[in-house]
Amino acid sequence: MRNKRFGGLLALVLLALALLPNPKSVAAGDNNVHWDELYHAAPSANPRTELVPGESFSFQQAEVNGTIVSTTNVQISILALAGDLTSAQIRYWNGTEQIVAMSKVKTLTASFRNTASTSYDLWRGTIPAHAAGSTVYYRVRVYDGSVLALLKAQNGSYTNPRGQHVRGANYDPDDYSFTVQSGGMPTATPTIAPTATRTATPSATATRTPTPVGTISATPTPSRTPTATATNTSTPTVSATPSGACSGAAVGNNTIISSAVYHDSTNSVYRDPLGSLQAGQSASIRLRTCSNDVSAVSLSVWLTGAPFSQPSFSYPLTVVSNDGTYAMWQASVPAPSSSTDQWYQFKLTDGSTIGYYVVANTSNTGPGVWSATALDRSWKLGTVPAPPQDYAVPTWLQDAVIYQIFPDRFRDGDSSNNFNNVRVYGPNTCNGYSGAGAPNCLASIHSNWNETPTTPGYGIDFYGGDLQGIVDKINAGYFNDLGVNVLYLNPIFDASSNHGYDTNDYYGINPRFGNLAKFDEMIAAADAKGLKVILDGVFNHAGMDSIYLQGYPGYKTDRWTGINGACESDSSPYRSWFTQGSAGTSGSYPCVGGWGWKGWYGYETIPEFIENDPVKQFFYRDGSAQSPNGKSVTRFWLERGIAGWRFDVAQDITHAWWSDMRPYVKNGYGDSESLLLGEVTGGCDWGLYRAYLNQNELDSVMNYCFRDWAVSFANGNAPSSFDSSYNAFRAQMPASPWFGMMNLVSSHDSTRALRLLNDDKARMKLMVLLQMTLPGAPSVYYGDEVGVTGGGDPDNRRTYPWADKGGSPDTVMYAHFKKLIALRRTYPALSSGDVATLLVNDASKLYGYRRWKGTQEAVVVLNNGTANQTATVNVSHLANGTVLTDVLNGGSYTVSNGQLTLPVAAQSGVVLVK
Repeated sequence: MRNKRFGGLLALVLLALALLPNPKSVAAGDNNVHWDELYHAAPSANPRTELVPGESFSFQQAEVNGTIVSTTNVQISILALAGDLTSAQIRYWNGTEQIVAMSKVKTLTASFRNTASTSYDLWRGTIPAHAAGSTVYYRVRVYDGSVLALLKAQNGSYTNPRGQHVRGANYDPDDYSFTVQSGGMPTATPTIAPTATRTATPSATATRTPTPVGTISATPTPSRTPTATATNTSTPTVSATPSGACSGAAVGNNTIISSAVYHDSTNSVYRDPLGSLQAGQSASIRLRTCSNDVSAVSLSVWLTGAPFSQPSFSYPLTVVSNDGTYAMWQASVPAPSSSTDQWYQFKLTDGSTIGYYVVANTSNTGPGVWSATALDRSWKLGTVPAPPQDYAVPTWLQDAVIYQIFPDRFRDGDSSNNFNNVRVYGPNTCNGYSGAGAPNCLASIHSNWNETPTTPGYGIDFYGGDLQGIVDKINAGYFNDLGVNVLYLNPIFDASSNHGYDTNDYYGINPRFGNLAKFDEMIAAADAKGLKVILDGVFNHAGMDSIYLQGYPGYKTDRWTGINGACESDSSPYRSWFTQGSAGTSGSYPCVGGWGWKGWYGYETIPEFIENDPVKQFFYRDGSAQSPNGKSVTRFWLERGIAGWRFDVAQDITHAWWSDMRPYVKNGYGDSESLLLGEVTGGCDWGLYRAYLNQNELDSVMNYCFRDWAVSFANGNAPSSFDSSYNAFRAQMPASPWFGMMNLVSSHDSTRALRLLNDDKARMKLMVLLQMTLPGAPSVYYGDEVGVTGGGDPDNRRTYPWADKGGSPDTVMYAHFKKLIALRRTYPALSSGDVATLLVNDASKLYGYRRWKGTQEAVVVLNNGTANQTATVNVSHLANGTVLTDVLNGGSYTVSNGQLTLPVAAQSGVVLVK
């Protein structure tokens, strides 16, 4: 039996169980306990609806911390679906274990949390009165036939002890305290005692300039060079078998066995939660020592800006677990009232001896190292605002694997539309251009499919890729074989350039790519193969030669007979669509009446629209007089079969536009499954993404931040850097959009991933392994899967190296992509399951995380270093003896003592599935 620390008054927190409101297949003795959630219940005759989680509750006899105080009998009640349980017990600890049988006292009908009215059985038992000064810990066990389950409080909170069920081997039969960890209490996890209390108030000098001994700042600077490794480098467990490591330990002998002291901020055994805190949350900080070796442990905590010589807080740690070899100490650290980060380290005392346990590296995370003197080397405990409210996004998005196609460079399926020597722009636009077509801006067709793009290109060199080429590969099963299920096409509308971001006609297909009939054929072929298609919507600006502007008077033949563009007539219906002004105004091509236009960021070839009602009507409302078929642009293409839109430069369009558009797409001519995905750039700021990810605007954004983190990780940088960036960002995103973020590693606007990795294909494979095993919708930029490389624009838009076109596709890389995509789509845990960090080891370059959904469990371990490693991963959430199979490389591994030990090759990884 684990040691318990008792003191104070009788502390009991009442639990009640509201089981699933759907009574389907409920029967006592069917070995199936139906679960929903535990919630508060007061010591009243019956549960009350106001005691449902998230709603107010009260106790007649309660201290301010919510502890029930009583020296009389206390009744414990639970609710179960009528007829579901065969028996229930209260098990409490008052020095020895006591068992009280619960009785089914009545059946009642109630509605909780707005669920349908349902029949429940009320079970009740009584904990007898105890003398003042004693504390009772308890939990409830319920049975249905042979199935046993444990009910105990959640999140370690005495002030809001919501409960959680723990089944079978996942619970500790000796645990009576109100804590829970990751869906189950593993045997290696310490039993947690009541929350520690503050012993200091915030320092009045917390904002003073730090003293020279060290700085507590956004990235604290250590006052001396850290040691290469921590004293203890392996992940510890609280073992019941003495190992000799703590021989000679004794309280008061003025000696501390420093080699046994351990804390690791990336391991949830020692810090829970692992990431930043939100307002109102607390972190459980734990430290391991030898049993009975130290007389006191305290935690010094600094708010950002506080001098090292004057901690903002000091928290005493108390022993919460002791197996005779090791003791686990714990304190609870609350988040500050503001979004101020905190920094912490440990002070240990035994008699006259004092020592310190400080972080072992400059990243302020991971394991620690012993120091005989105080050093300004602290772990960071971040503070972030609460995440926004979640909202619904297309259900298919979290299982999507996207394939991005730049149409002109993917596949030429119809040479008849390879128009050569056609003027693209007016001649003045190409002054100084020395490439093909100069000086008259004449389009050129590359005679060699595999030659690199012209530099500079002005977007007028073409290769002949078209919709027919895409249709041919759809019908041939290329995309199905690779495993992708969504095709994202860069602009396919009528445009002058090869990139298509200068749209001439939003209702017409670029003649170089085909026509409406060919588009319809493509959609039908995609539907037949189970593929969705999303299009690129460029609604911020059009092309200079568009119907809407027609900005080349006198230089080009008028393509739009009978339609006056804004540049052609003062009375043009389009004149009000564009901004007239000096910034970016064209001077090369004077318009009627001396009118000029503003180009997007000064580029005259892409005039920028004004966000007024006529423009909104045209693009996404109900259509306008300028809509040739009476339907808005968005509606026209959705009704023609696309699954949604990717919007170009979404951050350059106002939030008012997106909030006005969403109801039309989601509740009007479209439906909730129509995708609204935006290109949002401007740095890795979660606030920037979050501004667009809400129930009034977009479903998803292109996650360029993921690209930056993934490239850095694959290039061998510290795993802790990826983990902290990823999880800090994730904490600020709504849950559903986060699982649908477009996680790209290459695109038409960025240097290809392989080039960013110095054309190291082993690192490319590692990055794709990371990409395909984390939440989000991974995106494959055409050609990445066969080793295409390239620098910035236009080199990142090389052609796909088809073998029948004389190219040399990397078939080994293709097989790697194919296998990882297949794993992602085979195991739901890898696509739509939750995620949690298991291992971060910068010294060994190891990074591990779990993915889980329902009963399916996956463990991913990556090595971004250049040396093979053996990883020891804490998987105490899995029962000992659990076998996991490496579905990437082959082989299997068994959980032992709450851990997995396995080899991980350099620049590679494993994917284990249970």
